[in-house]
Amino acid sequence: MAMNMDLLNALKKIVSQYGGLETLGDAQRVKALLADLATGQNLKPQKNALIACIKQSYPAILQNVLPNERGETKAKLAERLNREEGLDPVLCVDTLDLLEVVLFGEVSARLEPNGVAASLMPLSISENVNDDIVFEMEESGDLLNAVFEKDAEIARLTADTERLTADIKHLTQEKNQINNENRKIKKSLGKMKSGLIAAITIGVVGIVISIVVGYNKYRSMESELGVAQSNLSATQTNLSAVQSDLSTAQSELHSLESSLLPINVTAIKVGNRADEWLTPAGEKLYASQMRYLSPVITCNAILDEEVTFYIKIIQPNGGLFNNSAISPKGYTNSTTAQMIRGNDQTFNLIGWGNADRSLYWAGEWTVEVWYNDACLRSEKVMINSDPVQLKVVPAPVAELKFAPFVKRVEPPIPLLQWNLRSPRWSTIIP
Repeated sequence: MAMNMDLLNALKKIVSQYGGLETLGDAQRVKALLADLATGQNLKPQKNALIACIKQSYPAILQNVLPNERGETKAKLAERLNREEGLDPVLCVDTLDLLEVVLFGEVSARLEPNGVAASLMPLSISENVNDDIVFEMEESGDLLNAVFEKDAEIARLTADTERLTADIKHLTQEKNQINNENRKIKKSLGKMKSGLIAAITIGVVGIVISIVVGYNKYRSMESELGVAQSNLSATQTNLSAVQSDLSTAQSELHSLESSLLPINVTAIKVGNRADEWLTPAGEKLYASQMRYLSPVITCNAILDEEVTFYIKIIQPNGGLFNNSAISPKGYTNSTTAQMIRGNDQTFNLIGWGNADRSLYWAGEWTVEVWYNDACLRSEKVMINSDPVQLKVVPAPVAELKFAPFVKRVEPPIPLLQWNLRSPRWSTIIP
């Protein structure tokens, strides 16, 4: 089913002459205007589908998503329209395409109704389709195909090399056999002491013929051997070129993989600290004791450079725990660290809280570590309500030598932490 141009032109006229895109939020008004402006035959199904979309605020939903998410959102809305209104799936998709042309002047990548996942959650007017964006990394298929093709070419050239080597070995054996025959002939000549002239002549002629034949055969095989060696040299040259191309492709593939995921956080532990550790990372936390909730991460890295980690601390009710005056947009806080290529590196990230009293309550909190708009790891943290006496636990010797984000630093470097009760930076010595 194709997009109806009469209906499209009627919608464009409604938007341009009767109040702009806001008009698409009033289903009754659009229905009345379409009755006058879109009078073509067989437009009733398209009109009904369009009015159903406007009643469910589909135009507003499409305006609130990013361009690269518009195609998937349209598919979800079309499936919902089909499920709730019982309309033809193709009609639902065409109607969403029509709305997109009116709103944005173009149609994004079209997803057919049977290509939409069956287990989609229903959408509502209040949903924000920009939530929980998942950043996916595309694999470089062309580069991998090139690597596979090079591997196949190397296998073919290796087989040719083995065949030529076998031919050379066979020719060398025949050459050695002829040399042995010549030595035997020469040895037999030395043993000839007597005989008739005719016999000697015949013998000499036979020997000469044998020598000539053997020599010609030897020269022929020597020529074939030279050709085979030349072919082997050319094959080895081609093999070297292919191996060089393969090495280059593998290097590019490695660079691509490194650029896609240069840091892998393998563990997040959370502790409680003020001027020093009150509860070391990984031990049981209590709401009454909490001062600064401080993450400690373990990670593997394939880069040597300074990076910025962004931290999200999410409350048990799902809200982000931050201060809009000083927190990075969408995050709780951020930390800059000097990464070194290697595995099992540990970094203390800057904590979040208050030095004088606890701002945390009992429940399951979530700590997320982000880098370059990608969530490297998410960890659930349980803060318990059992009241216990506040106890200061001295930091281990190794921790006393470890300033945030810099390994083996002496003397300790002062840390800055943000005081939420009276907005200011507090200096502590780890």
